[in-house]
Amino acid sequence: MSKINAVLLDKHPIHGVIHTAKGELKPFPILEIDDLPLNQWMDRLDLNILSNELSGLSLVPAQGWLMDEHENKIAWELLKTTGNEECSTIVPLLICPDELDYTCTVVVVEQIQKDTQVIWNRFGLGLNAIGGVVTAVRWITGESILEFNRDEFDNSISRLIDLDSQY
Repeated sequence: MSKINAVLLDKHPIHGVIHTAKGELKPFPILEIDDLPLNQWMDRLDLNILSNELSGLSLVPAQGWLMDEHENKIAWELLKTTGNEECSTIVPLLICPDELDYTCTVVVVEQIQKDTQVIWNRFGLGLNAIGGVVTAVRWITGESILEFNRDEFDNSISRLIDLDSQY
């Protein structure tokens, strides 16, 4: 009798929402995964990519928060899916609210685009950026795969863009 081994990728609900953080931050648009704002979701994941002094809770979305207009535009473009070709890109997700650029903490994801799904394959810490694009990453090990329905993902990003334009 043959054995079949498989890795099952659970689909995770994703939404663009307004999140009210604790502390001095005003409400802000952010992606929500499994009904948790992205920074809280990342903190619970405990990916061991952040220093002991910094948690995912203290980070803010790269999209909409980057001070440099050119870098912010690129961060949005990298997050959005493009065409129907299967491809991957490195997307900045969360940044340090003190600097609001790529000189401090930058949490990134390898995003794979397929016909009907978007996969966040692995997470890492951006180590260098040139012209608004992260060029070096320290990847974490282990499985951190998230699978999203592509239509749901695209709708969530559109919603996030709409929310960002209002804030």
